[in-house]
Amino acid sequence: MLKKMFANLFLGLTAAGLGQLNAAGLDLTSGGLTLKAEPSGELSGLLVDNREYLAGAQQPFSAFDAATGEQESFSGTFSRNQRGELLFRGEAPKLKLTLEAVYAPLPGRNAFLVRTELRDLTSGDRTVRLQYDLALKAAQWRFGSNWDRSPDGAIACHPGNSYSQIEMLNGMPVSQPPWLLADDGSTGIMLAHSMMKPRFFSYTMHCSKEKEATLSWQVPLGLSPATAKFPGRAELEFLLGSFDGRYSARGGMQAYYDAFPEIYRSRLQDRGAWALWIPGETLNTAKKCGMLLNQREWDLDFHSNPEQAVKLWKDTQAAGLKVLLYSEPWGVYMPFPPNWIDQNSTGPAPSSYQTAADTGKMKALFRQDAGDRSPSDRFPGTLTRDDIVKIVENCAIEYTPQGDWRLNAYGKGGFIWDGPRKDRDTGLLILNCDPDLPRPNRTNITWEQARYGYIFEQAEKYGL
Repeated sequence: MLKKMFANLFLGLTAAGLGQLNAAGLDLTSGGLTLKAEPSGELSGLLVDNREYLAGAQQPFSAFDAATGEQESFSGTFSRNQRGELLFRGEAPKLKLTLEAVYAPLPGRNAFLVRTELRDLTSGDRTVRLQYDLALKAAQWRFGSNWDRSPDGAIACHPGNSYSQIEMLNGMPVSQPPWLLADDGSTGIMLAHSMMKPRFFSYTMHCSKEKEATLSWQVPLGLSPATAKFPGRAELEFLLGSFDGRYSARGGMQAYYDAFPEIYRSRLQDRGAWALWIPGETLNTAKKCGMLLNQREWDLDFHSNPEQAVKLWKDTQAAGLKVLLYSEPWGVYMPFPPNWIDQNSTGPAPSSYQTAADTGKMKALFRQDAGDRSPSDRFPGTLTRDDIVKIVENCAIEYTPQGDWRLNAYGKGGFIWDGPRKDRDTGLLILNCDPDLPRPNRTNITWEQARYGYIFEQAEKYGL
């Protein structure tokens, strides 16, 4: 099955004009990303849109033996396999290890999927840490920290410093996100692994000197001759790619989604990030399972029960998990007169979970709040009704060229906040929380400002 999948992948690359090969220099291209290799076993170039980023010829793979404390780089050769992909075969003779790594283009992506197999030449049980170090050059470097509160999620790098997002899990360093993102303000380079094939990766970025940085990953692997399917060997795969560095962590996370969409399909039908809710009683279990993120609707938690939200926030941190803000596109509730949707339906809905309605009448009803500076009862924060009108006008998802909004989850006889509009019908307007997506009427008021602003306000209020 695996062989058939990669065969189909190569056929797709050929048909799409991707994976272009240069036999003389062992060049391999995927989208705007080009990898250059030498028969002597070194990578000699990494170009993004014809701009060179590799800081000299290098062979990134090395291994560390936990029992002896020895570390050794792999030396070997580059060639092409039958599918035209780049194949590295190397050996670490002192450690008695061999390595095969296949660099394969991803169709329609500026990325290579690297499939790696490590083999033991001894007959014992071993613990080996495989490592990948890629030295890169740029005029400046930023570390893509999606935990950071800067607008683009980036931290400026300084020579001599190392940057990572690592938690200690039972004494072992494990990266919180499954990626390492670095950019120079225009172009980003990423290393990542798929959560569909999990490994304990730890990613580090070391700004070795001015205009140069090394991106690294390490992963511990167990090798045993007693393993029935894989005696004395271990496999892993990772992504080497580029992304839009103007948006730093945002651009990197979008590229990660594009490279591994199967991770999200079981959680969402539409594009976006998924949410992970971990209740208090299972926090420690989640940690044992390797879950390092607790992503919740903290705005609703604080609104419905502030004391419980504070306790959950503290328990999350005490369990060694990261408090993540909810980032999936959602919406705001709009009140309607009784039976409004029955009287203003316009036919089939754009999808099974949505309702079609006369959008002109819907917008006219909604804009009655325009200019009203009183607190909004459509959101648990401190935004005014006029603010919410502007947010919806700027962020509402339009499903026709005429600018029709999506109305989701229409319900009769109850308003979500039980405020002055109680006992009226209500409908959820779907919003897009990404302020970087271009829209003709975009202003500086975004849905992220609404949700995140309220969460930060509550966190400061409760000393979190």
